[in-house]
Amino acid sequence: MASIDWITIFGHSNDININYKKFSDIINETINFFIPCLTIGNKLKGLPTHIKKLLDTQEGLWKRNIHKTNRPNYLKITHLIRKQMLKFRKNKEKRIIPHPKKKFAYVGAFLKSKNLKYSTMVDDHNNIIFTNKQKVSILADHFSSVFKSSGTNTQIINKTSALWNTIDYMDFSVYDIFNYLTKLDNKNNTSPDNIPNIFLKNCAQTLAYPLFSLFSLSLMTKRVPNLWKESIIVPIQKIPKAKKPNEFRPISLLCSTAKILEKILASKLVEHAHKNKIFPKEQHGYHIGKSVTTQLLEVMDDFTMALENKKSIDIIYFDLSKAFDTISHERLLSKLKSLNIPDTLTEWLKDYLSNRTFSVKIHESFSGKMLIKSGVPQGSLLGPILFLYYIHDLTEFCYTENVTVKLYVDDIKAYYIFKDNPVNSNPLQEFIEKFSEYTEINGLDIAIKKCNILHLGTKNPRTIYTIEDTHITKIGRNQTVRDLGIFFDHELKFHNHIDIICNKARRISYTILRSLKSNDEKFLINMFTTYVRSILEFSSPVWNPYYKKYINKIEKIQKDFVRMVYNRKNNITLNEQIPNYHELLRLYNIDSLENRRIITDLKIFHKHCIGLSPININNPYFITPSKTRGDENKISYKACTSITRHNSFFVRTIRYYNKLPAYFRKLDYKNFAKNITHINFSRNSEAELS
Repeated sequence: MASIDWITIFGHSNDININYKKFSDIINETINFFIPCLTIGNKLKGLPTHIKKLLDTQEGLWKRNIHKTNRPNYLKITHLIRKQMLKFRKNKEKRIIPHPKKKFAYVGAFLKSKNLKYSTMVDDHNNIIFTNKQKVSILADHFSSVFKSSGTNTQIINKTSALWNTIDYMDFSVYDIFNYLTKLDNKNNTSPDNIPNIFLKNCAQTLAYPLFSLFSLSLMTKRVPNLWKESIIVPIQKIPKAKKPNEFRPISLLCSTAKILEKILASKLVEHAHKNKIFPKEQHGYHIGKSVTTQLLEVMDDFTMALENKKSIDIIYFDLSKAFDTISHERLLSKLKSLNIPDTLTEWLKDYLSNRTFSVKIHESFSGKMLIKSGVPQGSLLGPILFLYYIHDLTEFCYTENVTVKLYVDDIKAYYIFKDNPVNSNPLQEFIEKFSEYTEINGLDIAIKKCNILHLGTKNPRTIYTIEDTHITKIGRNQTVRDLGIFFDHELKFHNHIDIICNKARRISYTILRSLKSNDEKFLINMFTTYVRSILEFSSPVWNPYYKKYINKIEKIQKDFVRMVYNRKNNITLNEQIPNYHELLRLYNIDSLENRRIITDLKIFHKHCIGLSPININNPYFITPSKTRGDENKISYKACTSITRHNSFFVRTIRYYNKLPAYFRKLDYKNFAKNITHINFSRNSEAELS
């Protein structure tokens, strides 16, 4: 690749399509000529000779019915095969453990979803479809049906854009491209140009310059290669044994080279949005210092404060039907221009969005190409950013007094806190009508059947709300609503959420122990912390339990795992005594899940205190001068009467924060996070704070 003269190859034309075709042709010829193809053989391939012979012997005994006439001999062979296979698997894992990429690929294969099996399907008329060719055709028609023709309504909210900053130029270098290439996933992925990530990554040094030239030409001519406009859709089942087209979710595969330029442009658009405060403060997606957790902490602070004051809350969770697929290109470009995005970039985006196509793939069968009439590309890096620009005016258009709106990309909820039952007017219903008008103007559709309302408060009148004269579904007393991955209930105790994550974590932990044969304790604990602990700790500051039985239920998952790892390593018999849980934690150098949740709370709280995490809250705490030695100020909180408020994030975290040594509060975030990990806050461990 280093011997190719790209200057000469690209020097004959300024057409981006011609130059990119030359580039992709050279890459594909190189792949076909130099990279060997591996033919996957039978299930015995890769096994040692002695195991193959044992398997052949077992098969011969089965065919001659000796497993019935001489069963002890057959069982002896079977036991020997299992013993040798166990030894082989252990040795294989031992070779893999030192290599991080191979290690996680090996374990990930056991945990991957098995939903890529395409059984018999039925069309809209319940006709049975057997062949993959028919399946891809039906799915392509279904996925294409969600697109909309461009509308004529381009009404936008006027802003004083003349005073705003703009994007002056797109500055990137060959070295930047090289860095992006080296950070690609090491995958042999499918893409429309047949250039996999693994090739781009391993040839990053020699491909950085030609890609830099192609990106520069694309931006200069405001044209996008046609191959970048193609996508391959792999349908994924939404439910087990999916049969109907609407029971499949489309996953788009795009050109990896396009994503590199998208990443450069996306960073510029996000920077421009932050400089000009385009994204509203209610939007927590792609905001510096904001995340799923910060949004839910704001929501929980509002809810617990309202319940503390004996108020009621009505929360409506909206669902936009195919939000990314129904965006009007003309309206999006009009909004971008109104927000001072330069003509050079808007023209490039216009070409990027127009004349896009997709084809559905099942195994080796492809559907015909279908035109994408609307929306931003699914699976792209620019798609979510462009969507945020598209709905940046939502909160301003739908502003309703006493109604709070929270957004995370296309996840939208609105809630109304009140003391008495509203009689003459209902602000939340007024917001719904404005939101319906906004979606109609912008060509978006509300999936009314998927919208939900949650009523909180003991005296809540459970008001009925409607969208387009259709009642919004109420969440029952024993039901939950899923909000950004967290399951909310009527009492905000998160019992159901804890049950759900514990069941999922337990299944995965058992799968790891069952699938892996290694006795390497460090390896097994590493797999637990990677694949299981992350489930148990997602947004834990929002739902951190205060009931002992739920704290123990979560902890038991890790407790059982480390005990089984110890048993496996040391071949413990039933009568032998094993170390207790705290001794095992010290042995494996890991922390209790309870302590980790408290440390996570303290890190977020400290980040908020020093101004790095802009969480809007109801002033649950205040700083007062301290009369004790060594501590100038003390953080106090208002007394709480409700258990929900008493155990909410800011109130409960202050209790731990005040127990820290005084110098901790003066540390920057990096040093605070480093020092806090050495303290144990678990029950019966408060003596360690001193």
